[in-house]
Amino acid sequence: MNEEELDAKVELLVRKSQTGSKLARNELSKVLAPLFDEPTSDDLEKEINATVDYIIHKLVVENYCETNAEGIFHDEYLSYFARSIHAQNSKGGRFYVCGDTHFFHKIHNGRYALGRLDGMHHGVAAGLTVLTATRYLDDFLKRGIYDPKEIAKRISEKMYLIPKKGGSAFTTLFVSILDDSTAHISCVGDGQTLLFQSATGTLTAIKSEGPVIGIAGPQILKTIEYKTEEFELKKGDVLVSYTDGVNERKGFEFQKIEEFVKYHNADIKTTVQNILDYAEGLLPQGGGLADDTTAIGLRILK
Repeated sequence: MNEEELDAKVELLVRKSQTGSKLARNELSKVLAPLFDEPTSDDLEKEINATVDYIIHKLVVENYCETNAEGIFHDEYLSYFARSIHAQNSKGGRFYVCGDTHFFHKIHNGRYALGRLDGMHHGVAAGLTVLTATRYLDDFLKRGIYDPKEIAKRISEKMYLIPKKGGSAFTTLFVSILDDSTAHISCVGDGQTLLFQSATGTLTAIKSEGPVIGIAGPQILKTIEYKTEEFELKKGDVLVSYTDGVNERKGFEFQKIEEFVKYHNADIKTTVQNILDYAEGLLPQGGGLADDTTAIGLRILK
């Protein structure tokens, strides 16, 4: 089954499962499970089964393919917006499992977790990778692990052990933890540029650093030092991050992104959408995106 056939098969089974068909849900499990290699132990078999169950829940119950398209959060402290676009669905109209995703969690004690993942390749295979990583991210946050460096290392350890067809599953990860009581945000990046626009008008572009998640085992991870970018946020400050689906466009000019952040940051949704519209505007007429693409933005309101 090639990638296009796999996308179509998963789409059909998800839609049937959402109507309550247990037969379709069981069949979906049978389609997804073989995308992982045969487990070599009972513990790994349990991990794979739990991962497949999590992915099916995200696809069927949480309607991942719709909710992943846009992420919106707004409270008295901050405004957040994110959007992910499947490479073959930049103009909308079809169901696709995107290999990029974004996440936002309001957690207890005034903390927020936000970021994005970019799985290798695109489509269902990459989607399974980022959803596997998301499963562990959700688990670590529930367990009260709020250090971005620790989160990245632990996800990488788990991802390395999951046997996936074609080798270990890997993804890039940008993860941030914001504490509104101290106005402090700590970020671990993935090599992509992080833009910080202060309320005073100063724009800072930072080339965030961090190893790819899932390609290094526990022993190697002990020798890796994740670099953390840290900021004290004030009212009006803006953070923007995006995957390489934006800056790998032919004709890409970083100055354009700076302009969107610097001069259009009153509405964070507009800022993010402008970045994605710009990336899509670099395409030849009628062309599709070469890679799944995500952009996220955050604006402090008080």
